[in-house]
Amino acid sequence: MVKFAATSLALALSLSTTSAFTSTPVTPYTQRTALKAVETPLAPLTQWGSPIPNILSSQEEMKSKPLEFAPTISASDLGLTGNAAEQLEYVRANKNDIKQRMVDCGAGEDSM
Repeated sequence: MVKFAATSLALALSLSTTSAFTSTPVTPYTQRTALKAVETPLAPLTQWGSPIPNILSSQEEMKSKPLEFAPTISASDLGLTGNAAEQLEYVRANKNDIKQRMVDCGAGEDSM
């Protein structure tokens, strides 16, 4: 551990605080020109889906349905625990049913 005398600490503090305030001052003119020199890039255009005619009634309809979000498929319920090849084959064979269950629970058709 290094020990410093009180005078050396005071000298170090005075030098560090003095040097912190001796930079070139920024005038209002400099600030304005600096802001004008920087051009902000344009943001990419947002792509929206097709318009929903009556969003409130669509929301109320979805809220009234009992939904499982998101539907889960358990390998143990199917008896396919530990067999990755059979699990993959199950998903391939039932992909349309799985997709329909997801759409019924709120996933968009376009997102799949």
